[in-house]
Amino acid sequence: MAPPGPRRYGTRVQRTRLAPLLALLLALVSSAAPPPAHAGTDPERQWYTLLTEHFAVHTYDGGEALARRAAGWAEAAWTELNPVFGWTPEERIHVVVVDDGDSANGFASVMPYDAITLFAHPPEADGSLSDYDDWLKLLVYHEYAHVVHLDNAEGLPRVLNTVLGKSIKPNQALPRWLTEGLATWVESTYTAAGRVGSSRFEMILRTAVLEDRLLELDELTGEPLRHPRGTSWYLYGSYLVDHIVRATGADAIRAFVDAYGRRVIPFSMNITARQTTGKDLAAWYAELKTALVARAHATRDALQAAGRLEGVRRTRGGEVKLYPRLSPDGRWLVYVRADGHAQAELVAAPVADPSDVRPIIRCDGGCGRFAFTRDGRELVLASGRPYRQVNWYTELVRVPFTPHQPRRAGRVLTRGARTTEPSVAPAGDLVWTASSGWGQTWLEARDATTGALRHRWDPPPWARVNTPVASPDGRTVYVSMHHAGNRDLYAVDLASGQASRLTEGRALEIDLSLSPDGRWLLYSSDTTGIYDVYARELATGRTVRLTRVLSGAFQPSVSPDGQILVYTGWTAQGWELYTLPFAPDAAPLVADPDGTELRPSAGEPPEITIERRPYNPLPTMLPRNWIPTYFVDSFGFSRLGLTFGGADASGRLSSAIGFEVDLDRDDFSAFASVGVGLWWPQVTLTAGRYTWDRFSFFDDRFEDYREEVLFSSLDVSLPLPSAHIGMFVGGTFTADLSRAVQAAPVDPSPDQFTSFVPREGLSTSLRLYWQLSDVERFAFSVSPMRGGSASAAFRLRHPAIGSTLTNYTLSYGLTRYLPMPWAQDHVTALRMQGGWSGGESPGTFTLGGVPDQNIFSDLVNLTQAGATWLRGFAPNAYVGTAYHLLSTEYRLPLMRARTGLETLPVFVRDVAGALFVDTGLAYSDPFDLDTFERLRVGVGAELRTELELFFGLTTSLRLGYGYGLGPDGGGQLYLLMAPPP
Repeated sequence: MAPPGPRRYGTRVQRTRLAPLLALLLALVSSAAPPPAHAGTDPERQWYTLLTEHFAVHTYDGGEALARRAAGWAEAAWTELNPVFGWTPEERIHVVVVDDGDSANGFASVMPYDAITLFAHPPEADGSLSDYDDWLKLLVYHEYAHVVHLDNAEGLPRVLNTVLGKSIKPNQALPRWLTEGLATWVESTYTAAGRVGSSRFEMILRTAVLEDRLLELDELTGEPLRHPRGTSWYLYGSYLVDHIVRATGADAIRAFVDAYGRRVIPFSMNITARQTTGKDLAAWYAELKTALVARAHATRDALQAAGRLEGVRRTRGGEVKLYPRLSPDGRWLVYVRADGHAQAELVAAPVADPSDVRPIIRCDGGCGRFAFTRDGRELVLASGRPYRQVNWYTELVRVPFTPHQPRRAGRVLTRGARTTEPSVAPAGDLVWTASSGWGQTWLEARDATTGALRHRWDPPPWARVNTPVASPDGRTVYVSMHHAGNRDLYAVDLASGQASRLTEGRALEIDLSLSPDGRWLLYSSDTTGIYDVYARELATGRTVRLTRVLSGAFQPSVSPDGQILVYTGWTAQGWELYTLPFAPDAAPLVADPDGTELRPSAGEPPEITIERRPYNPLPTMLPRNWIPTYFVDSFGFSRLGLTFGGADASGRLSSAIGFEVDLDRDDFSAFASVGVGLWWPQVTLTAGRYTWDRFSFFDDRFEDYREEVLFSSLDVSLPLPSAHIGMFVGGTFTADLSRAVQAAPVDPSPDQFTSFVPREGLSTSLRLYWQLSDVERFAFSVSPMRGGSASAAFRLRHPAIGSTLTNYTLSYGLTRYLPMPWAQDHVTALRMQGGWSGGESPGTFTLGGVPDQNIFSDLVNLTQAGATWLRGFAPNAYVGTAYHLLSTEYRLPLMRARTGLETLPVFVRDVAGALFVDTGLAYSDPFDLDTFERLRVGVGAELRTELELFFGLTTSLRLGYGYGLGPDGGGQLYLLMAPPP
């Protein structure tokens, strides 16, 4: 006889993390769970290590020369910066030098060990990092400042770290504007340059003052929406630290860091600041703003007295307008535009009507500088492309100069060449570019049709060259070059290879272009402290000033007829384009085009003893700390555990171990995991043990049945990167060995219902998965706005792969985001998901409404529920071997919050609304005529926002009401932490 109905005892368990009190308050507990699948690495890379007295510098292939320089500067930073922060790291610091992409950056961490990663690409000439004496020294000092600051922990935190391994570092519980501000102040104080006081940072602050858009401290707790967005942490934070130091001395900073590192309960920045600097941070910031306002007004008044010379503003809306060029026929103004509401594009507008903007092509992969081909029919564009799976390099792409090109239009001319800043030579079919690799840069001339290399010029070692432009006769290339601590204009004679200096001083000369007749070399310079456009007559060396602006003028270009100058100018809302008549003969003469003293060169790094060794991953891969954890499920049952984890410095190997005791069931679970990324795919091996409570049926009743599962899995995953649509494929093989550990004996009699006991023994499965996506989200978006994704997974159990039964599960997911034409940032989101299961003992799917949640517990434990339900119905209301769920949502922004509560660790992002319709169906027999009568529909609305808590942890809140239509539906009000579907 069959059991009386499909009664199920399986429960949905919500696993939440309630960290120990100290770790929760510090927000510093790191999870040691198995890492998510990701890309492996280039298998041809050969890693090695350079050991110094205090550092282990890891790199590969051609990186040794740069890594040796980094090691020297690191030892210099050790000597110079440890006294600044009053702390000396107790272990050798691991530094990784990589050359995976064409961007200048780095990052640092102190748990579970001190580590720094340095990107080998030198800064661009037109970025915020452009003011340096030696870019590598500045980068090393900045990142080492993070290490010596964040690692500082004395008192009880030090005792706990001694017991647990490095797990609790109070100085990590600070907002980014303070951590980045300290490091940026260090780079600007202990090198001969840096961002504090740089013309670019001064420009941003001066413009913000004069347009009444200075940010408040509470806007900096999370990422501000106002410009310069994330750069604001570095800008405002460093100026605030500098202001405090000028008033109190550097000892106050050391005292603050030391006092905060001793705090058992963090987030008391103002108390600590008052104790160590005499005032809280809000009072110091108010003083800083007063000083900034006075300085900006003084600069404005002086410039007004000298006479402003600005162009006519041709664009509106702020955000991004860069690299303006006028087409060869003079009819079109072409530039790169990003408005924060859609993907960046290369666009063109009639010179007569700049508001009539027409897109040429989307900037998939990004849009850098570009140049017209000599016939004006095409553009040569610098754009990012994947190379050998794990690199992202800038390449040359030739694009037709025709509006509304498809996304994949254009022909990639180079692969792995890392060619940027293209400039088509006036004579011949050549494109001049700046190329780079492992911190070195050089000039290349490439065939404009094939991309083949025709000529190369190497500057002095470690010099940085930018924006090459060739003379009309093709004999000379003019460049902006940073060498020996200073950036100046140079003329490179191609026949001899000699470079002659055209300017000499600490001012930065950037953004070169030639007038159409080749008479004038145009560029932007900050010789007065404000970036303006200048023109140098090449035959005579006579230099004139074309603008005198209050913010900054960049990227000059002259129309083909020589009548119009177009340039990029900064506003508090972003970049705009300006034009003015090009009349250099009537412009004021500049007696000394670089009237500043030369900045002293940083010279070479200190000579130190370095030992080269083969790379050994074990010191950093093996678990370095252990974290006590406390979990509570949705029924209040608790578990106490320990987790251990580690990842090697190169990022190719990882390990994790976990052990957990169930306090209510007197049972335990454990796992161990190893991640291996030595090849293109990432391989993860996991093994462990757990038990779970199931049911058996005999004696005409259900009985408890506890089952032990010994599990192991092998997962192989491989991303397939693309500039247009990324794809991800993988597979997992799992083997589970199950047996009963708590079950009553089964002794049925003939007159009873048929008994059921879960099957014991070996069970294996193979799961294959696939995903692709081109989903896009932008600065002002409250939801993904464009594109879509598709995913599929197939799981098979079969005797051929070692299973004792045969069944399968096929699941899928489809999403599509459609921006609404009638309102900015409004979007319709469509999500379809479902699955089928079949074979022996097929799996089942449950479908229903929002599960019961404890919002307070979720907030305390920083956990989130799932994302998609059939809202308006009971949780898990419907069960079947197949299901399908379509969710349709109309999403819209309601309020741009982007604010916190002064210096408290909470930040509210944008508030959005959503109107939804959920349509779902669960069934077991597709041929049952009543199947589609089970179709259920729920409607409702939600309010949503994102919170940033504890200076870095982001979570989503959803307040909603759903109403289920039909006999099983009803009203459902809910508040929970969960991401949008």
